[in-house]
Formats: sequence, C-alpha cells, structure tokens
Amino acid sequence: MKFFHFSQLFKTYSVRLLRIFLITTTLFIYHHKIFSQASSPYSRLGLGDIRGTGFSSPRGFAELGGGYASGVNINFINPASYSKITHTILEFGANLDVLQIRAGNSNYRSHNGSFSHLALGVPLKKGSWGLSAGLLPYSNVNYTFRTKVNDTLAGSSQKIYRGLGALYQAYIGTGFKYKGFSAGVNAGLLFGKIDRSRLLIFPDTLNAFNTRYSSISRIRGFLYNAGIQYTAVLKKKSNENNLRSDIILVAGIYGNGIQPAQASVTGLWERFVYDNTGAPRPVDTILRLKDEKFSLFIPYCVGGGITLGNESYWLVGADFRYTNWSNYENDYNDSPLNDSWRGSVGFQFVPNSDSRSMWGKLMLRAGAYFGQSIAFSQSNSINEAGGTLGIGIPLTRKTLARINLAADIGQRGIGQSDNISETYSRLYLSFVLNDIWFIKRKFD
Repeated sequence: MKFFHFSQLFKTYSVRLLRIFLITTTLFIYHHKIFSQASSPYSRLGLGDIRGTGFSSPRGFAELGGGYASGVNINFINPASYSKITHTILEFGANLDVLQIRAGNSNYRSHNGSFSHLALGVPLKKGSWGLSAGLLPYSNVNYTFRTKVNDTLAGSSQKIYRGLGALYQAYIGTGFKYKGFSAGVNAGLLFGKIDRSRLLIFPDTLNAFNTRYSSISRIRGFLYNAGIQYTAVLKKKSNENNLRSDIILVAGIYGNGIQPAQASVTGLWERFVYDNTGAPRPVDTILRLKDEKFSLFIPYCVGGGITLGNESYWLVGADFRYTNWSNYENDYNDSPLNDSWRGSVGFQFVPNSDSRSMWGKLMLRAGAYFGQSIAFSQSNSINEAGGTLGIGIPLTRKTLARINLAADIGQRGIGQSDNISETYSRLYLSFVLNDIWFIKRKFD
C-alpha cells in the first residue's frame, strides 16, 4: 500500500524551517526601520542602482545563471533550473555594502546593510518539475550630493540633490524538464516608492528666493522572465575511468521583454526663503502634483551561460547578459541611460563531498566579471569590473543545510579621472535550509 506520509512536515527540522520563514517575513516588513541602503551617486539614474538577482550560491562565483542548475540551491536568474530541484529549499539572507566614492579631490565612505532575498523552492516532481516563490530587492536609491556655482551676476549658489527609496519584486515561478531540455518562467509584482528632491539655494544672498522640487513616486508593475536549459552528460562515471561522478554540460539562455509599469507621483515645486531660525518658509507654489499617473517601460534583457562539471565535486562556467537601458522610457524622469552588459566566469570546488568531515564538504567558490554600467560620463560609457569569493559551510554532517558567505569587490568608473569613481565591497550572508517533504512511503 502506498500513501503520502505528511508527518514529515511536523518533524523538528521542518517546523523550525517554517518558523524561520515566518519570522524572516515579519522582519522584512519592518526592515526599513532597521536597515538602510548604501549611498551611491549612481543610484540617481533611472530606477536606481539595479541589484543583482543571483541568490546565495551564484553570488560566490560571479552570478553565473544561464547554465547553472542545482537540486539544493535556487537559481532565480534562469527559472528553467527549477526543474532540477530535488529538496525543499528555504533561503534567506542579508548583505553589507561598503562604498568608497571619489569625485575629483573629494572622497567619502558609506557602509550600510540591507535585506538580500527570501525564497522557497519545492520539487513538485523530483528531477523534472519544480516551483519557487520569494521576495528580493529590484533596485535601491540613496544619494545626497551638491554642486557649487559662482556667477558674477547671480552670486554663489548651490544645487543639492537627494534621493531615498527602494523597489522590490515578489515572484512565483516554475520549471519543468522533458528529456534533456528544461523550460521555466517567473512572474511577479514590482512595487516600492522613491523620494527625490532638488534644491537651488543662494546662501550668501539675503532674502533670495530659493527653489525646491520634491516628489514621491509609488511604482507598481508586472515583471516576468523566462529561460531554457539543455543538459547533456558528456562522460559517465564507470569502472573503466577514474571519474568521481558524471561530467555534465548545462547550457541555457534567459531574458525578458519590455515590461510596462505605472508610477503615481505626488510632487511640489515651490520657492522659499529661510527665516531667522534657519527653517525654510514657502513663498509661492509653482507646481503641485497629486497622485498623477505616469507610465514607464522597463527594457528588455537577454543573457546566456554554460557550466561544466558536477556540483558535488567541481563546476566551471561562464555567463553573459545584456540590458537595453538606452531605450528605458519614463514620463517624469528622462535622464539618459546607457545599455549595460556584463560577462563573468567562475568555478566551484568541493574538496571531498563523500567525506564524513564537514571540512571535506565545504563549497569553495570564486569568480570575476567585467561590464558596462547604465551610467554616462560626458557621453562616455562607464565600465565596471570586480571579483567574487564564496564559501558554503555545512551546518551538520548529516544535512544539506549550510551557511553561504560571499564577497564581491569591484569598481565602477574605471580609469576615468574626470568621473565619479565608486569602489565597492559587498558582503553576503545567507542561510540555506533543505528538507524532504511529501515523501511516498511503502509498508506491508
């Protein structure tokens, strides 16, 4: 007789997993009171600083996503990989960003922590059909900078730009496999708000009319991305060779089309003066917006990659992606953007996955990348490059649960002395919990 043995759900490990999921979700609701985003001048552009979509494992080897598929890790970049999920997976994590900004002769440092991702993966049919759902940041905005202008007629003035906010995406996706081919899709919601302000002030001119524009944009939209993968066993383990496992090739492509979204903008453009206490006092209102609707169009993205090896022992791969940000359309913020692209290579090595020692099961990862940012500098493209290191540490000898640590060190604005240069170090800490649910049991 066969039946589904649901008591597995109530084992201690599974109950803890569910509790952690609920606690982490609750913390996210209040995370804006606990965390803030790293301050980057590049986050002024477009929808802000676009965050990477690699979860805990890919981040250690430069976010390889096109050809990466795992039974115990979630690869959001290419949803076709969900078909390979063999265990129920819960991932959640946070990151610490440390930025060093150089602009001319000025330097400053920013370091802040933020929510990284929360995701669940479930095998609907082991080895051929999987599902994932989760929440992750899409972009963040956090900047404050000022420029000074001296004019013989108007006198000295300052322009101050400020921005703060974040966008998130909540998604659900599925992937299935037929023979050597896998296909998958993610669908979800984009949501969040961004506050921006611009000030023109005349600090050395008495009773001068200063100008201030401030806006709050609440953005909503539908997001999707799709992908396919092809898996081939290049060489099988046998008694005639010294292979520890099959050597597997996985190649894949992924991407999304142009995606419309809506922005509801409340804004105020006014002139003001500072009173005797230094507080701003409005003089008149030039323009006022109240929940005005604007459209924006998120550009298409396409990417692909390949991996070779076996995740249990060694894995090498390469990836490339391109996003058409130069055609980004936004009715209320028309700052020109540049097409972005990124190429990356990486590898993972496990010393001895068959060992009883936890140290033999360590997952060691490294990678490097080079690409082009969405930002311009005097009509010139801004490049970025960096390297990554990562390690997966088992929590026990008998489970697949582990802690993933990753570091991403790089620079934006390479070799451009006249431009704002940003050197960043991003540290990621993630927990990956695995369990087996809904197992079929047999007994006489």
